[in-house]
Amino acid sequence: MEVNYLKKFLMLAIIIFTAILLASPLLAFIEASKKDIVPFAYTVTSSGLLGMGEINVTWTPDWSVRIARGTWRLSTYNGPLGTGTLYSEAIISITHYDNETLGYTTYQGHGNYRMLYTITKGPYGAGTLEGISIQEWDYNFQRTPKNMIWGNGTFQHGTGDLDGIKMEYTFTLGTYKGEIILP
Repeated sequence: MEVNYLKKFLMLAIIIFTAILLASPLLAFIEASKKDIVPFAYTVTSSGLLGMGEINVTWTPDWSVRIARGTWRLSTYNGPLGTGTLYSEAIISITHYDNETLGYTTYQGHGNYRMLYTITKGPYGAGTLEGISIQEWDYNFQRTPKNMIWGNGTFQHGTGDLDGIKMEYTFTLGTYKGEIILP
């Protein structure tokens, strides 16, 4: 008799466990679909540079490769999050310079950057949103436009009113396309 109860209990436990396993992805999908996703596209017309600095920059002996860590820029920001400032700091950036010809240089490179948006006023409130951006660039003085830059960014750590907000985007030459994911 005791064995039958144990078998029934185990069978019921297996059925409940299987139902939970099958329902979990569905519940996660339903929960994720409840979040508001706000798509955006905008073009930066000018970003007022408020400051910049170079912390750790090294060059190869022939001055053809520049490796930077900790170089930073602080600029004004006016975009889908609102208005404020954008702080960008190189985790590492590597730029290869071609030989100069009559003072003209071409260069290309890539880098990983820590980015921090500090928003003072916007549709989602005030706070900060921090993340990572991966960027590539190619400058050629004989081409129009001379400077090509492209990359992407992912921002997942917010404070203040931006706590829980996430943002991701891709960009080319100052044109940004992405989405803000609200909590």
